[in-house]
Amino acid sequence: IVIVPMDARGITVLRPLDVMGFQDAPHGHGEVDFSGVVVPQDNVILGHGRGFEVAQSRLGPGRLHHCARAIGMSERAIDLAVTRAKTRQTFGSAIVMHGGFTQKLATVRLAVDGARLFVHKAASMLDEGEDSQEGGNSNPTRFRSVRTALAEAKVFVPSV
Repeated sequence: IVIVPMDARGITVLRPLDVMGFQDAPHGHGEVDFSGVVVPQDNVILGHGRGFEVAQSRLGPGRLHHCARAIGMSERAIDLAVTRAKTRQTFGSAIVMHGGFTQKLATVRLAVDGARLFVHKAASMLDEGEDSQEGGNSNPTRFRSVRTALAEAKVFVPSV
């Protein structure tokens, strides 16, 4: 993996790319063409042959970022549902007054709060570099307990 300045000769951003329905142009993901770009040896991250290691170290935080976005979207969906349920009338009263709605809302609220806890736990572990087995490693995503927390968030959050 190398660092290439965006103003280097031969780089052309062809188009921005959506990630999980979001477009973060001009700073997000994009399709980039590298034609005749020259990269100095000093721009190689961690050295030759260590690209997979660098990529793996960024996957955990990236996944948590997307999980946090999904939780934000879930919160917005709850807000919209409650607003609608307060104004929509069925059988002579607002939907929000019906037991079925409040029961479903409570179930959704529990799921979103649980998802948030998974993300907070994994993020905290990444920040602290926590591990009970391999202390002292500079890459916290290698730790078994951190990987487990990241996997829990990655699996649980999209199910909400």
